[in-house]
Amino acid sequence: MNQVIVGHKLEILSVNSLTENIEKMGENFAMKYFTNRERNTPNLGSTRNEYFAGRLVAKQAVLKILGGGNIPWIDIEVQRLLTGEPAIFLYRKAKVTERKLGIIQWFVSITHTSSYAAATVLAIGDFQLTVNS
Repeated sequence: MNQVIVGHKLEILSVNSLTENIEKMGENFAMKYFTNRERNTPNLGSTRNEYFAGRLVAKQAVLKILGGGNIPWIDIEVQRLLTGEPAIFLYRKAKVTERKLGIIQWFVSITHTSSYAAATVLAIGDFQLTVNS
């Protein structure tokens, strides 16, 4: 199988700007941008907003690779694998778009400090699926 890079994006976000949005929108912010699993991640404590900022920039990168459109943020989920590394899971409209683009694998790296969060996302596709889309 010949693999190709379908997309690669790097995103960065100020944790303070995320905190301001959370304070303005309250629980509506979390409901719009994060799945139940992401919102209910235990043991975040004082790093909660850093965690959410990292997840949000990863999702933003995925959305850009998928072409944006009207894909809801909650169709993209960032989960932590047992190894501790993050992984991308897509649902509904995001999953349909992923298939149309021929994407077969995602790589994501997330980092954050108390001030900024950044994520880089790489989408790999099957050359045959990508060409025939």
